Amino acid sequence: MRPILFTPWASLPGVASAFAQGVPTVRAVRLDQPLRVDGRLDDPLYTLAPPLSGFVQTEPSAGAPATERTDVWLSFDRDNVYVTMRAWESEPERMIGNEMRRDGTNITQNENVAFVFDTFHDGRNGIVFNINPIGGRMGGQISNPTSVLKLEEVYAVGGPSETLC
Repeated sequence: MRPILFTPWASLPGVASAFAQGVPTVRAVRLDQPLRVDGRLDDPLYTLAPPLSGFVQTEPSAGAPATERTDVWLSFDRDNVYVTMRAWESEPERMIGNEMRRDGTNITQNENVAFVFDTFHDGRNGIVFNINPIGGRMGGQISNPTSVLKLEEVYAVGGPSETLC
């Protein structure tokens, strides 16, 4: 398997993960200086902090183990939050990544990763970010479990993956 690297703007590399009342708890790593957002995982963070891993599917089989490995680091500095992902793909030649329009809905039809900041800690509202392997991005505000509204968030995507392009 070859890794596909994504380094979206926001990052909270998880140093510790525990389950309190069946809910995962993640601690972000505080950084003294900003990360380089360049698609390469060569900052000291990636060797010093263990990644979050062991994810499960949402679709097509909710709760089933993920079919491919994904590592995530969550971190922050004085001005930024970082979410860094390394998404492994055993058949990269079969990947689809052809949408670059900002907030283009076809991004979800491409290979993509997504993360949500549950800003009210209620499991219903938050900010969602989708990123595809070529750097296309879509984001929005989730105001209930079914509605996503456009949001002009400010974030940077590092990459694209050097193994994909």
